Amino acid sequence: MNVLFVTSECYPLAISGGLGDVVGSLPSYLNDIGENCRVLMPGYPQAIKALEKKGKPIKLGDPFGLGDISLLPGELPNGVKVWLIIAGMYDREGDLYGYNGEDYGDNHYRFSLLCRVASHIAVIGRYIGFEVDMFHVNDWQASLTPVYYSQTGNKFIPTLLTIHNIKYKGLYDIHRCTELGIQSEFLYNQCEYYNNLSFLKAGIEFATYINVVSPTYAGEIQRPEFGYGFEGLMQRHSYKLCGILNGINCNHWNPLDDKFIDHKLTNIKRITSFKDKNKMSLQKKLGLKVDKSIPLFVCVSRLAHQKGIDIILQQAEQIIHNGGQLAILGNGDKHLEYLCHAKAMYYPDQMSFNNLFDQKIAHQLYASGDFLLMPSRFEPCGLSQMYALRYGTIPIVNATGGLEDSIIDIFDQNFGYGIKFHNPNAYSLSLALERAFNVYKDTVGFEVIRYRAMKQDFSWHKSAQDYQNVYNHMKYLY
Repeated sequence: MNVLFVTSECYPLAISGGLGDVVGSLPSYLNDIGENCRVLMPGYPQAIKALEKKGKPIKLGDPFGLGDISLLPGELPNGVKVWLIIAGMYDREGDLYGYNGEDYGDNHYRFSLLCRVASHIAVIGRYIGFEVDMFHVNDWQASLTPVYYSQTGNKFIPTLLTIHNIKYKGLYDIHRCTELGIQSEFLYNQCEYYNNLSFLKAGIEFATYINVVSPTYAGEIQRPEFGYGFEGLMQRHSYKLCGILNGINCNHWNPLDDKFIDHKLTNIKRITSFKDKNKMSLQKKLGLKVDKSIPLFVCVSRLAHQKGIDIILQQAEQIIHNGGQLAILGNGDKHLEYLCHAKAMYYPDQMSFNNLFDQKIAHQLYASGDFLLMPSRFEPCGLSQMYALRYGTIPIVNATGGLEDSIIDIFDQNFGYGIKFHNPNAYSLSLALERAFNVYKDTVGFEVIRYRAMKQDFSWHKSAQDYQNVYNHMKYLY
């Protein structure tokens, strides 16, 4: 099938989080098993610069009264074909969604344009060499795609909506419906959420099928504590809802030939040597006391309430007073950044904080750490725990969403490779940290757990097959 992936970001062109990682990998794996996926995304300046161009721009004219638009064709490094939308509203400074921490005031125009172009491609596909058989739209930014297409009167095209985080609904003033081209009373009602226009609600209502990024999260979002006001909506649409766990690019996250780490893994039986060498290299770079025997706890994360960074900071002294070290990499909430800086300055030999997100340091933390901290209050899927396992770093996680689905606790002595706790608070984390220090002392047992961790397979192969099964199910529904 010709599948049009509609997205606001894609690695390595432009990325701000897990969505970009997923779209940068999944289409390639789907293509390997017989699909024909193409990515459509905004032509941000950094995306245009990074894209390997393939052919001349396709001029679309001004079909929406928003200025001239064209499609810039190219390819990702993995061979997946891409169209970047070239339009004036994407050509600006700042990140993908805002500037200096504030969302752009016209994001409703910017991402409704993404959806309108996706719909338009489906209408004119035969003339530009790609007749769309299915839309695969991602998060609120792409969720109006089936709404616009339903207004064209053309043959039905099924839509899979993937929700990577239901917290972000794409809310705007309801009066924007008309100016965004959503005109009929029927469509107006389907898009309305407490007197707001919700891009995501519209996508949920119009999608043929919906998936979230882990099976546990599919159940959680039907409850008030995780649904963020959409729990009733998701209960109503549960007949077309499933959860598919994300995968990771195992070629990029590979301890055997990772270009970002100082010491490569030469033999899986030499895990301890691999970890010790990388740990001492990183300790020196971060200004920590250099000692391979010190247990190193790492965190690579956005600094946000969701991620439980405040919980880690509450237990930082427990780590330090028990002879451990703590290294945090991430940025986001300015107050959390300040607290991390202050704590690291107070314990310079035992704690490090870097708020300039650096992919090289991230890889080195995964390769060097003994334990990864992920006390997330909710986690639709999570990728950090999968990256960590590739390098023999043991995840300590709150059992929610994808963390519940991807980690088996070491209480299971035959299969376990992580430490779980079941309430996102300081006390629960403190008990998990006690377990971590105890297991670290058992050097033989700890090496067995590391070996087991590194043998886990979270590549995209299984997940891609699950997505293809959903595609086939949708195809035969209509």
